[in-house]
Formats: sequence, C-alpha cells, structure tokens
Amino acid sequence: MWAGFLFGLRQWDRVASGEAIPHDRRAGRDVEGPWHDDRRGSRAVVAGRRLLPAKWILVHLPRSQPRRPRRSGAHRSLFSGDVLLAHEDLTIFPESFDHARWLAKARSRVDRAARISPFIRHHAERYGGVIPIWVLVDVLDFSDVSMLFDGMSTGDQYAVAEELGIHMNLDALRPLQRRKAVTNHPLARGLEQLTIVRNISAHHGRLWNRKLVPVGTNALRTASWLDASPRGQSERVYGALTIVAKSLETTSPGSIWASRVAHLISTLADLPERSVRDMGFPPDWQTFPIWQG
Repeated sequence: MWAGFLFGLRQWDRVASGEAIPHDRRAGRDVEGPWHDDRRGSRAVVAGRRLLPAKWILVHLPRSQPRRPRRSGAHRSLFSGDVLLAHEDLTIFPESFDHARWLAKARSRVDRAARISPFIRHHAERYGGVIPIWVLVDVLDFSDVSMLFDGMSTGDQYAVAEELGIHMNLDALRPLQRRKAVTNHPLARGLEQLTIVRNISAHHGRLWNRKLVPVGTNALRTASWLDASPRGQSERVYGALTIVAKSLETTSPGSIWASRVAHLISTLADLPERSVRDMGFPPDWQTFPIWQG
C-alpha cells in the first residue's frame, strides 16, 4: 500500500509543448518530503500506520532496540545499519530460519507483482531492481510476513512488537513461561493464527466457531489491553480479534474497529442455538477496555 501510495504522488516534469506522452511513461520525480526522506530513519513511512498490522510491523522500524536475549546464530540486529535491504542479509537471522527459501519466495512475489504493479517496475527501471523492505512488504503475502517475523531473532521480534505497543511484563511470568517468551515472541504464533483467519475470511469460509492453531497467551496477557486475551491459550477467533484490536490502537490511532466489532458481536447474542462462546468470547468480554471504545 505504501509503495503504491507514494508512487501515485510522484511529481511530474512539465511535458514539452505539443508533445503527447502516455501517463505511465512520463519522467516522474520521486516525491520529496518527510515520508520519503525518513525511509532510512527510525520509521519507514507515515502511511505505514494505515497498513494491515501484520505487514505494518515490518515497515515501522523501531527507534531503539530493547535489550532482549537473542537466538544463537544471529550476529546483529535486523534494524542496525542499512535497514532497507537487511531482510536479504543471511547473517542477521538465526540458523534455524530457512532464509534462502523465504528470500526466493519473496523474490517470486516481486516477479509476480512486476506484471501489474507500476511501482515495482519503477524500482526496476530507476533503482536497478533493488526492492527495499518498505516496497517489498506491499507485495508479500500475509503468510510471508508471518514467516519472516517468526524467523527474526528474539531481540528484533521484541523491538517490532513493542513498536506495536505490546510491552509484556516478563517478571510477572513463571520461570517456564518466561523461558518460552524469551525464546520466541508469542506474537509469532499470533501472526500465524492471523494468517489462517485471513485465509478463511478471504475464501468466505466458516470462521465463527472454527478451531485455530493455538497461541499461548500467558505472556501476551501481561501487556496493556491484551489482558482481554483468553487465559492459557487462544484457539478461537476471539483471541485473533484481540490482537488486531491491540495493534490498531497503535497503527491507526482513533480507529473505531474494535468498537464496531463489539457492537456486531453484541447483536449476535440473541441468535437461537448460538453463543459468542463458540467464537471464544469469555462471559465478561465486554468489561475489558479494549472493547469499550
């Protein structure tokens, strides 16, 4: 979205008098402004705040990296140095991550998009085919982003999650729960679950009482507003909705999405032979601030 949004705002050189040049062949100049100049800085783009949370986390680069345990095999942060192409650097990722396979898939997404996306062709012609992360994320599938986040070092996962406003209190966890949380951020499983929810929704499948891949919630529940998450683990759509609502609190301030969901669910309460518990909603879900607008 961001890459296509910015490409459409390019400034156009004045066309020579009387010369007819097709719109898509004009020599447009890149847009100047803070959203363009800051792309190497702590945040990739202002427009990125409107991206779908799972994609937005990869373009909203953190200002600083909190001190968190890092997985063995990861030598430095994804957010150190030139962040635009850091996703192509094998040495940044843990050895357990099949980086070559992921990168090959990402490049296939670019090739697929090049046939119909003018901003991809623009980068191919103007920048020699170099595709920075803030452009790449626009053509990746939801699952590609989920797998990339899962493959990040724990330190980078925490940096991204905390930019989303997910600040977990690890001291509140039991030793075993804490060890799991510092090995792999629980948001990784949350994004995997959201990928499934997205796919079911895109194909108009049955979602309301579907059992999903489980997500441990003990650590997530220590974060502000995510105390509304199911206890123990989330395996119904309610837990996924809670993560989206929390993410939108940061990525789209003022969003009424959560209140609209709450209103919709409240209208379903009187359906015969149906219960919001089938979707994983706890009896007291309306008491949590995240659903109160």
